[in-house]
Amino acid sequence: ESVLILIERRKGGHAFFKRLDTVAAATLRPPILAHIRCPSTIRTDGNPSYNWLRATGYRHTAYNMTQLPLPAHVYLPAVHGVSANAKRWMLEALKRSP
Repeated sequence: ESVLILIERRKGGHAFFKRLDTVAAATLRPPILAHIRCPSTIRTDGNPSYNWLRATGYRHTAYNMTQLPLPAHVYLPAVHGVSANAKRWMLEALKRSP
């Protein structure tokens, strides 16, 4: 299982989370098409499941994390910040639940 996180990178932007059974183009395509307008820029890791983005009209920047000299949060700071905050919020919420 994986989590798809879509972040709108502007002041007051939105975040969208979706649990995915697999990270495949068939599971990524519907939420991306539903929540991101063309010709938006989409930044992703180097997973080939995102290769369809350019053909669909999106501007796509892929970062192959295994070949980059710096940690992933340097290249995709918004998604790492939102996911870290979401994890912290969930842990705090679970501590308080009876």
